Amino acid sequence: MNELTATVSAEPAFDLAAQLIAEAAARDFHPTAAEFKLQMLNRMPMFSEKQLGFRKFIDFLREAQAQGRLFVFLDNNGHPRVSGEPVLAEPVLPSQIAPEEQPPRMRQDLWSSIVHWEDMSDRFWDRKERRAIYVPVNEAGSPLWNSEPDRFARIIPVSRDKHVEWMNEFAERLGGEKRDALLHAVGPDAKRGAFKFALRRYDLTAQWGAELQSRVTEHAEAWAKSEDVRLDHIVERTSPQSAPASPPSDTKIAPPPRPSFSLDSVQSHVEPVTETDLLRRRVHGVIDRMNLAELAALQVPAIYLLSE
Repeated sequence: MNELTATVSAEPAFDLAAQLIAEAAARDFHPTAAEFKLQMLNRMPMFSEKQLGFRKFIDFLREAQAQGRLFVFLDNNGHPRVSGEPVLAEPVLPSQIAPEEQPPRMRQDLWSSIVHWEDMSDRFWDRKERRAIYVPVNEAGSPLWNSEPDRFARIIPVSRDKHVEWMNEFAERLGGEKRDALLHAVGPDAKRGAFKFALRRYDLTAQWGAELQSRVTEHAEAWAKSEDVRLDHIVERTSPQSAPASPPSDTKIAPPPRPSFSLDSVQSHVEPVTETDLLRRRVHGVIDRMNLAELAALQVPAIYLLSE
């Protein structure tokens, strides 16, 4: 018996649940309770089990099962799933149904933008990139690049045409079959990803990676000099060395010389980035943009879900 008082009629929600489970049954698909709730919300955005008098969504499913509109059963992992008929298992008793899954955690960037108030920044949600961004502002709320223009240096990215130019120059130096394949891969009729495919085919991925790193480093160094940005400010710092023992108080210490810094010397110490590293980074980026429904549809080997 429900302990909450219904504020709206539950009949339309039960009708929708029956319709959705019939559609799923036609595809021989048995959604989890969490997936089924997402489907309900997609079709009925104002759906709320609490407004219908149920404390949890699983309680709503139990009532729908009692009315003969659907069946709830436990899969091999103990998760409740929904079916049009008891084809995988007999309907389970309410006491056998596992508790609802924990709600998804909020993205860290959105969490930080909500709870951290110390800095003077306006916070925005980028709908396209699906992430929180910060805009530094002054006390009047105006962007600081208006009131402090000398503080910010506009970054000039490498254009697509410049990238293509680098690819062509790289291919020309190879000669022969490799040259022809790479030039064709960057031509106007080339398919998306053709250049990467050609690099893998001729085992040139690492060689092009070194070439691209050198080109981008040169571009970054030229930009830094033109904007009067110190070169040692645009590279990652190495771990600090152990501090030497303090000299006697009467010892005069000459100020350290200003380092003669060049990005050319830094890039030789940068570990090469493998295709696996790049793919892993891109997968992480894609996952960060996914909503709950997209995450729930991911196919992940079960071994990664087991606790250590």
